[in-house]
Amino acid sequence: MLQSFRRLEWAKEYGALATIWTQSKPTILISSAKVANDLLDKRSNIYSSRPRFAIAGDLISNDNSILFLPVGPRWRTHRKAMHSALSSTAVHKYKPIQLFESQRLVYNLLQDPENYREAVERYTASVVLAVSYGRRVDGPHNPIVLGVTDLMNELERTNQPGRYIVEQYPWMNQLPSFLAPWKAYFLAYRKRSHDFFMSLADVVKGRIEDGTAVDSWTKYLIENQQQLGLSDEEFANLSGSIYGAGVGTTAGTLLSAILAMTTHPEASKKAQEELDRVVGADRSPTWEDEENLPYVRAYVKEVLRWRPVAVLGGTPHASTEDDVYEHEGVAYSIPKGSTMLVNLWSVNRDPEYYPEPDTFRPERFLEGSELYDKFPVKSGQLSFGFGRRSCPGEPLAKNSLFISTARLLWAFNVSPKKDSNGKDIPVSTMEYSDGFNSLPLPFPCEIRPRSEAHKKVLLADYEEAVEGLQQWEP
Repeated sequence: MLQSFRRLEWAKEYGALATIWTQSKPTILISSAKVANDLLDKRSNIYSSRPRFAIAGDLISNDNSILFLPVGPRWRTHRKAMHSALSSTAVHKYKPIQLFESQRLVYNLLQDPENYREAVERYTASVVLAVSYGRRVDGPHNPIVLGVTDLMNELERTNQPGRYIVEQYPWMNQLPSFLAPWKAYFLAYRKRSHDFFMSLADVVKGRIEDGTAVDSWTKYLIENQQQLGLSDEEFANLSGSIYGAGVGTTAGTLLSAILAMTTHPEASKKAQEELDRVVGADRSPTWEDEENLPYVRAYVKEVLRWRPVAVLGGTPHASTEDDVYEHEGVAYSIPKGSTMLVNLWSVNRDPEYYPEPDTFRPERFLEGSELYDKFPVKSGQLSFGFGRRSCPGEPLAKNSLFISTARLLWAFNVSPKKDSNGKDIPVSTMEYSDGFNSLPLPFPCEIRPRSEAHKKVLLADYEEAVEGLQQWEP
């Protein structure tokens, strides 16, 4: 989190736009919601490409990954496929798995509240694996989860700006192997990744052939591979893309939600009052309750603002034309090929839009809030990216976050742990991992069922989930 503080200080010192020069290459750091919207949304026709990734793009994915592809026909094909499978309408078919897995999540917390982190990671991994490959898992130590996590962690490490000198001098990849030893390592990673995801896809193919396959992203790709014109390497990268993008980000947001419940009981109490009024104690929240739970929906939005997982706004954009942008009386010249990063940590703490930004206050996202009159985007936040590079899995992620957060708030009282003298053990809200994705470090908390009535419903829900999840079993 120290890096986030530094970026906040940069915003205060250098303003809404700052340029970081690496050799002759400019990186434009945007620290304003208005500027981010003006450039990356309104001018997305020239700000939707990607800078060159000498390792993640050239070596690891062989320029076959939607995450690193520059704008062009192949990127548009990949993007169209993802929108077809993950649109707001299409993701309705995944609501049953999200509902059942959220029932498993709260049951796991009831049985073993100390391991809340593992329970959250299991929930997100199982949901995303089911969406991606039509199969679920019972724990984060499942071989499939471990395999994907290992691949994604390695990719995340390579995707950190400035980590490898070859990113500044891509021509070094043309050197013979004995002068470029890193190439063998990353080419081996590429093969390992391809073989792993194709092995998961082969299981889906087998289930399609015997008539037992459930709806999944990979099933869609298998049935449309020829029509989309995807090579096997493109297919493998696309089939694993949802898992790579969705697990860490959703888990990090849910862990931040639990942190907020621990440190801001007043907001949790307001959410619970709404849940008690709409849902009661005789059943748990369902999708049908969502429309009538505006405070819970606002609670999720505030978690996304308060502690963003992608503090630098996700994978950087790149400009494809020279541009001039006027802001507050200053004309900024932005050269073609500039790398564009959004200082989301600073954007989310702009007091113009978010008064008392360090305070966790879901009310700022309720309908009628002045935030919606001021903020340049109608959603009131920029959590899911910008323009044509916005996260295609946004509808799926929002559904997972709503149903799980609603159930957590409905089922449990979350509070700081007590020391031997009965005093609350202090919990820091600023201890987060540094890296491409920022997640809260482990913190002590007590997670207790709100009542015996709530506990009884949790146990009944678990039995329902066991039966309902049968179709996604390995």
